[in-house]
Amino acid sequence: MVRKQKSHSLTERPARAVAWPSSAVIAWMRDRLAAAGGDPSSIPDEPFRYWRLPEVEQRVGVRRSTVYRWIASRQFPAPLTLAGPPSPAIGRRVP
Repeated sequence: MVRKQKSHSLTERPARAVAWPSSAVIAWMRDRLAAAGGDPSSIPDEPFRYWRLPEVEQRVGVRRSTVYRWIASRQFPAPLTLAGPPSPAIGRRVP
């Protein structure tokens, strides 16, 4: 039996890699902590890199649906769409 390869329809697009600049998420976390009366300097600086969704979920402490709901209501920075297919190098440090 010969299997036909699936062809992509015009409505289907290949998945795009999205990521958040660590500096944008850290700034958001500091602003949120300051608004709650906390000390924003308690969140340390980190080397710049791009965070994928699982790391954003872990760092912020909420699930994907909440992150995207906050983005839709402009309460959280939108991710950047990275060109090309997802790559394991996205989480690496930028020199």
